[in-house]
Amino acid sequence: MTKTKAAIYAAVISGGLLYLWSAKRKSDSRKDTAIMSTALPKNDIERIIVSPNRHEIETVVDGPHGRPQIKKTFVPSSGASVDIRRDGSVQVTSRTWGTSLNPYVGVALGSDIVGRAAVGLDVFYWQRWELGGGLLVDSNIRDTRVFAAVNYNVYGNILIGGAVDNRHMVHIVAALKF
Repeated sequence: MTKTKAAIYAAVISGGLLYLWSAKRKSDSRKDTAIMSTALPKNDIERIIVSPNRHEIETVVDGPHGRPQIKKTFVPSSGASVDIRRDGSVQVTSRTWGTSLNPYVGVALGSDIVGRAAVGLDVFYWQRWELGGGLLVDSNIRDTRVFAAVNYNVYGNILIGGAVDNRHMVHIVAALKF
């Protein structure tokens, strides 16, 4: 097989896979929109919407004048319980703070305007805020630094935070939590 034929086959297969992925994503998006809708069906008085990307559980109830009222409850990675009481009300219980072991990798930009790879571990959280530490590595492996960081869980497992390393330099960290 020549290189041209191989390139054509690869392009056709890649295009087909891209088309199938796009169609599936579009279908999933429509389903997600229907699931995440805050409109209550006629006979329902409450609706619970679980949003793992935002780490939230939304409880939707009928409010005055037919407008829905939405109560948002933060849900950490450790989980939550949803209790439906005998009177039909819903109670969401979760911890708002505690310990966790959440490793992450990302990039950091220091006050010396040098980019570094960041590998860290968050060990304490309070709602979306996380506290931890790790290592910063740049092109000079001998310049590996230890840091302490305060991160904010922006969306899903994406963290933005600030760090101070063992050389008293400040860094802005963007990372992906596992």
